Amino acid sequence: MFSHLIFNGTLTDEWKYVRDVAYESDPWDPSDQWLKIPPQMDPNSPNITCGRSAYMSANKTQTADVIAGSEVGFGVASLPNHPGYDVVFHLGPAQVYMSKPPSGRLEDYVGDGDWFKIAYFRPANDTKWSAVGVTEIKFTIPKPTPPGKYLLRIKQFMPTSSFNYSQWYVNCAHVNVIGNSGKTPKEFIRFPPGMISWIPVSRSFFS
Repeated sequence: MFSHLIFNGTLTDEWKYVRDVAYESDPWDPSDQWLKIPPQMDPNSPNITCGRSAYMSANKTQTADVIAGSEVGFGVASLPNHPGYDVVFHLGPAQVYMSKPPSGRLEDYVGDGDWFKIAYFRPANDTKWSAVGVTEIKFTIPKPTPPGKYLLRIKQFMPTSSFNYSQWYVNCAHVNVIGNSGKTPKEFIRFPPGMISWIPVSRSFFS
């Protein structure tokens, strides 16, 4: 779960610029975010866009001013009651997307429009993923990105060989891109659907 936005070299407060997500079920201790972590497993669910009921927190999410061409990122949530779970530990790739509201306020946008990919974290080698075992995932806002307000979406996922059991860890931040580019992104996708439910894979590939 990525609850922090990183920009200007700073790890910002949890859920300040990232849309907060709902607990999977009622927690014993509301201060313990453990029950916010369970992944999305249905790629056709609206929750695959920005996380579990993330749109409900849109109005209290602040927007970060970021410069086109600058480095930004997401930080993993800290879980003091659950040592060892404050890193990315599910085996798989990560991808980052951006989506600009077709109209209206960013806070009113559920993310059902067009998204374009800006970063991909591939396998580091034949046995290790580059986005696993880390507490932060950093990338660059492309310099040609047109100015304006966007949802910035990170997705880290673990493919499996079981039907409807791939695990998707998704969060979205509010950003305002500052720059003077007039270029238009290409090759859009939407979430959902964006993915298919099942592709048989060899589990040994992820060992």
